[in-house]
Amino acid sequence: MTSGSVVQRIDLQYFAEILVKIVPDLPRPVVEWLWSAHRARCYSPAEFLQFEGEPSQGIFLIVLGQVRLSLSKESPRAQRIHYRDVGSPAVLGVSDVMSGSSVSLTAQALTEVQTAFVPKHAFLKAVQLLPQAGLAVSQFIAHDLRSTYSRINELRAQTYH
Repeated sequence: MTSGSVVQRIDLQYFAEILVKIVPDLPRPVVEWLWSAHRARCYSPAEFLQFEGEPSQGIFLIVLGQVRLSLSKESPRAQRIHYRDVGSPAVLGVSDVMSGSSVSLTAQALTEVQTAFVPKHAFLKAVQLLPQAGLAVSQFIAHDLRSTYSRINELRAQTYH
């Protein structure tokens, strides 16, 4: 389960600027819908945002700070394999929410982290609002998959050398 203390809402303009940096073609009405559904959360270093294998609850827009993403070698919370570190601005959980799968990576705060958390049902409804939103999210997922495959190749190369 995630921890993270709930704090004041993030300013709409700031939220929109960050989200549009990550998903450039997201229509303004969808950005506003996501903003209206978000809950701001803060995490201390070493706190977990999400655990691999747990049901996906929504997406995290990383507004401030750095997060370590890892996966388990065998089962959740077993030996961890460092996948990569991400810093703001970033978004986590989109592919898991869209595919209806459980959380694919554990996310742990490396620094103080501020997020805008958008619950799964609100995110899915927002994507359904406009066809352009679905396309923008699909493009984001495609980019994320390319990055993932590239990282897998890097990890394989490190393993064999």
